[in-house]
Amino acid sequence: MAYLARKITRPKWESREGFAAGEIPADAVTADLRTTGNTLSFWTCEPPPDDGIRAVVLALATGADRLDRRDLVWVEEEALRAKGIALNPSEGRTPVASLRGQHVDLIRLDWDVWPQSPPSWPGP
Repeated sequence: MAYLARKITRPKWESREGFAAGEIPADAVTADLRTTGNTLSFWTCEPPPDDGIRAVVLALATGADRLDRRDLVWVEEEALRAKGIALNPSEGRTPVASLRGQHVDLIRLDWDVWPQSPPSWPGP
């Protein structure tokens, strides 16, 4: 089973004063789910904690300007496909040539592909 992983800013997703359980702050969405051309960037990997997730961390770290803490979220590829979300393989931006082919973009994203009720997110 393949997974897709993406870097997030975990503190933005954690519970905030004034938000009920399960409510997602707009700062988390606009910071971590920022799209370009209605696409969202992910890296493919094998089920965590397999070496595949380490490859994602390597690709993200070597593509950044500096080393920082990395928080990742991963989702089953099939769960996205079941919601009608299309994936497009694209070359990832990393100096590690062997990992560039592990990159995909979720494409043609619009409001209708998201669930009608908010997903439940794990707590801190």
